Amino acid sequence: MHKENPFESFKKDSRISQSSNNQVFTEREIDLNGSESKGTIREIKFDSIHIMRISLRISQETSIPFMANEHKVVLFFSLLGDSELNTNFVKNLSITTGTHNIFYTAPTMGKINCGCGRYEVFYIGMSPELFREYFPREEEVFERFNDKMNQSDFTVLRKEQGLLNHRMIHVIEDICYFESQQFIKKIFLKAKVIELLSLQLNELCMICNPVPVVRPEDAEKMYEVKRFITEHLGENHSLTELAHLVGTNDYTLKKEFKELFGTTVFGFWADAKMENAQKLLSETGKDIKEISEITGYKNPQHFSTAFKRKFGITPSHFRKNIKN
Repeated sequence: MHKENPFESFKKDSRISQSSNNQVFTEREIDLNGSESKGTIREIKFDSIHIMRISLRISQETSIPFMANEHKVVLFFSLLGDSELNTNFVKNLSITTGTHNIFYTAPTMGKINCGCGRYEVFYIGMSPELFREYFPREEEVFERFNDKMNQSDFTVLRKEQGLLNHRMIHVIEDICYFESQQFIKKIFLKAKVIELLSLQLNELCMICNPVPVVRPEDAEKMYEVKRFITEHLGENHSLTELAHLVGTNDYTLKKEFKELFGTTVFGFWADAKMENAQKLLSETGKDIKEISEITGYKNPQHFSTAFKRKFGITPSHFRKNIKN
């Protein structure tokens, strides 16, 4: 009996899209609902840049197709879950949670093998020509990488994986969730891609002792708290309640959330509330009192004060400026 592969339709679509004019901006999100994995793949392509975020919950070991139809430099970020890359050029390249690297590949096909649990990876493919525009040639590690590219040999920038930090995660979130008109979005996304590349190159070329990172099991709990917050913005919960929700304690939640996301639990929650309020003000006709309640403020005046502290303008003035 043929076993259904939930990635098969995505794989076919990708081939078609990759052979099209690379100046066209395309964006899509695909829901995967197979027996082995459930989740989404988000993809953006424009000019010589290909952005992809894969978010899955895997019930048993599975493989995700990996394809490069042309010579590519890939910025790779493993947010959650360990995996292993196998292509025509590389075997058993281990990728662990909380790490990142840059690799070059000639046209190839392969698979990313993933174990059970949550899996979240983000990568950006770009042309070698674009990468070379921002290439720090004075560093020996980059010259070796460039020599391999010139020979069309698969290579990673550094054998030791780099460690993800909160600044990289913040830029990745910006890339994934920014909404605007297409021509503005292209400008924004390219700027963010270059910002992420600069952060990555800086971290990969630093020679230092490894710093402690969040353990994979704790990282998954921190992402669960973050997800719960974004889905329950109007509610109020204590640190203890949030910690118990994901099976940890106050101390671990406070420490590891800050380590992973660069902000406190309630700092993130407050920012998320204000960003949602800003979206409601600009995209809906709801009045300020109603938005205040949705955002979790019983007193509209307290809401206005918090909004002004965040954005430097009151909600009413913000909406007035949007309409004008």
